[in-house]
Amino acid sequence: MSLQTNHNTTTASLQRELDKLRQEHQQTKIQLRDLEMGNDDLERNERAVSSSLADMETKYSRALEEKILLEHELLEKANLEEESQRLRDELRGTSAQYLLGRPSYPYPTRCQR
Repeated sequence: MSLQTNHNTTTASLQRELDKLRQEHQQTKIQLRDLEMGNDDLERNERAVSSSLADMETKYSRALEEKILLEHELLEKANLEEESQRLRDELRGTSAQYLLGRPSYPYPTRCQR
């Protein structure tokens, strides 16, 4: 084999290897770009989920606070209804005793006033 043939063979081999490396480099750049785009999508989704979570936590806190306030109002209403019923019963008993002429506590008469 001549030196020229050997040189041409080596040059052709190196050119094929260079072309292969360029193609691999191009594929690696494409894969890197795809990975970066996927990463950007994941980060964007993470921000959206974090924002939604913060909103839901705020809504949950408000709903919980409102529930507690409503429970307190219900307890207060029940207490007021109980007190109202007690006062009605007391008034009914007092009225019945007054109508029967037997007051449960001494009423001042006209002479005592």
